[in-house]
Amino acid sequence: MNDYNQILKDGYRFNMGEYISDGWKLFSKGAGSFIGFFILSFIGIMILSFIPFINFISNFIQILLYAGMYVFCRQLTKGHEEFGDFFKGFNYAGPLILHNIVLFLFFAPLMFLLFGFIIPFELFAEMLGAGPFDQQEIGQEIGFQMAQNMAASWWVFLLVIFASFYLGLSYLFVVPLIVDGKLGFWEAMELSRKVVGKKFFNYVIMMIAIGILLGLGVVFTCGLGVLVAGPLFYCIMFSAYDKIFTPYLHSVEDEIDEFGGGQNDSNTEKEYDN
Repeated sequence: MNDYNQILKDGYRFNMGEYISDGWKLFSKGAGSFIGFFILSFIGIMILSFIPFINFISNFIQILLYAGMYVFCRQLTKGHEEFGDFFKGFNYAGPLILHNIVLFLFFAPLMFLLFGFIIPFELFAEMLGAGPFDQQEIGQEIGFQMAQNMAASWWVFLLVIFASFYLGLSYLFVVPLIVDGKLGFWEAMELSRKVVGKKFFNYVIMMIAIGILLGLGVVFTCGLGVLVAGPLFYCIMFSAYDKIFTPYLHSVEDEIDEFGGGQNDSNTEKEYDN
């Protein structure tokens, strides 16, 4: 049982440098396993995406596989890691899939609005009913309509982009809260949203810094750095989660252990000392 609500009352210290530094140390400790799993999972997802009737579930499988990164990270901090830990995200398939379905429902109206912003609904309906059409002409029409929309309603475009970014960032810690914190999907979503919301712009800066850092690593290694950048990102996110949430993981259990441990326990300890 966890007492995560206390973090909302107490607040927490945000330290981007510490998260990145500890994330790198964690990755370095299990670099071979992380890279091996990243390659294996990437190949597996690519194969599944080409198999009829199975490719539609490849996205869910990818979610469960990468959730296993957090399971492995936790075991790595304990020194009990095994390669099979990467696949233990499947043990939490129910709440993880529900989380992603709800997240999709949140994003769907925004994507629909953005699609309508880029391709006006009238033009889209015309494309559907027109049969064969000139791609170049349609492309020019889309560009013209988009330029008009940008000039007239640029704030709508910015609103959609900001709302999408806000949702993605707010639910940053949902997966580790499910697989490591053992929370239900909705409880994890609400807790992540509220905790991130306390220092939202700190997270914006952190994600930009991580994006630049990992992007430069990929560019300077001619793309090979993605094998490091991918798992390193999860290690950094786990480090941030661990620093922020772990102090509250066992707070209730500690209180239970200490219950009734007043004077009698002190006398018992003295007897053992003697």
